[in-house]
Amino acid sequence: MRYFRWLHCGVWIIIITCVVFLSIETDAEERPNASCINNTVCSCNEGFSGNGINCSDVDECASSSHQCNMSANCINTLGSYRCNCSAGFIAHDNSCLDINECVQNLHRCNAHASCLNTAGSYNCSCHQGYEGDGFNCNNIDACALETDKCHSNATCLNYQGSFKCSCKTGFTGNGSNCEDVDECLLNTDAGLTGNESNYTDVNNSLTKIDRCHSNATCMNTPGSFQCTCRSGYTGNGVDCTDINECQRGEHNCHINSMCVNSNGSHSCICSPGYQGNGLDCSDINECTQDSSNCGENANCLNTQGSYKCKCNEGFFAYGNSCKPYDNCMSSLNCPTNANCAELNGSFVCQCKSGFFGDGYNCTDEGRSTLKTAEARVTKVQARQQVIIGSVLGAVAFIIVAGLIVLFVRLRWKKENKPMIRHASTVMGHIDEIMMEEQTDKALDCVSVGSSRFSIPSLHLSSLSINRIHKKDGHL
Repeated sequence: MRYFRWLHCGVWIIIITCVVFLSIETDAEERPNASCINNTVCSCNEGFSGNGINCSDVDECASSSHQCNMSANCINTLGSYRCNCSAGFIAHDNSCLDINECVQNLHRCNAHASCLNTAGSYNCSCHQGYEGDGFNCNNIDACALETDKCHSNATCLNYQGSFKCSCKTGFTGNGSNCEDVDECLLNTDAGLTGNESNYTDVNNSLTKIDRCHSNATCMNTPGSFQCTCRSGYTGNGVDCTDINECQRGEHNCHINSMCVNSNGSHSCICSPGYQGNGLDCSDINECTQDSSNCGENANCLNTQGSYKCKCNEGFFAYGNSCKPYDNCMSSLNCPTNANCAELNGSFVCQCKSGFFGDGYNCTDEGRSTLKTAEARVTKVQARQQVIIGSVLGAVAFIIVAGLIVLFVRLRWKKENKPMIRHASTVMGHIDEIMMEEQTDKALDCVSVGSSRFSIPSLHLSSLSINRIHKKDGHL
């Protein structure tokens, strides 16, 4: 019995052992990721982990057990891994080198942007004056946005990607700092070319100069200047003319002084006979200052601005001196054409009749002038009488001639032709006699009134008739 039991156990042990060995051999053949020793002991291959029976892939990328370059990407594979260079890198000698996109112009930066290379990539940055992401850049109008740094006395000029500050007229500087130009202190053309009406700034700083007149003052103002004519002148500051205070009555001279105009001013000078500074003038007493010319026989009488000399009692004025009365009464001291006469209790020399003057200088100029005037009137009257006489004589001659002709015609009817010749001869004689009558005989005239005058009477005297007969050969 006992033998059968041990036999039974041995059989089962053999069976179980065979089953185990058969199963182990079968598993070894079915485990490619493991290695078995004598098909009994198995261990997972490199890159796998497990108990040798069950082996799973080890993710070296996830476990950071790989040896890829930091510029490469780790890609896990079954039981291993591989390294691929990242974008922006290129494989070189088991390493990854950065690709410089900026140098190799592989970037997409805007034309107004800067390219900055980075490890495996690059960055784009818009230039100053532009805004955007570097791939798109737009101009920034700093002037419109008032983000410029121009001075308050400067103007902002916008450009593509920038701006410029220029100092305004009358200021100088770089635009960020502008200082007022003191044209009054400059008073020169330094830094300028041209003339006052057309000048150009040489150093882009000065824009104006002091063009004030020489008789004007220059007052500096922010960015400019102002010209003002000095006292005593008038104008706009660029052109100034003198004010004649004397003519315009704008002086303060004393009433007894004279105003003398000068450039930009005037002066006051006391009139002769007065003393002072011209603004205040007082009378000079010539009598007390012995500046009079009165003689020893006269008294000095002061007047405003002058003086008078009055002869002492018993003396009278004779020219610029005083003479005693006796000298005048004898008439010896008066000029030839003057007489000594008493006037207001004094004796003076008076020009004789027909002479004119002050008694000491007597001339007949007035008399000659009167005579000349009377002679001129006489000549004019005589000329008028001659003209009137000639006209009236001609009229009378025509009347007489007409009567004679009538008389001859009447006799011609009674007498023969010789009588006509005789009449003609008589007419000729009458003509001659009439001409003589006009020159020898005076005209009988009646005084001319305000509205009428008489016609001179012409007549043939008996003597004239006899002369006619004699010339004709008859008595």
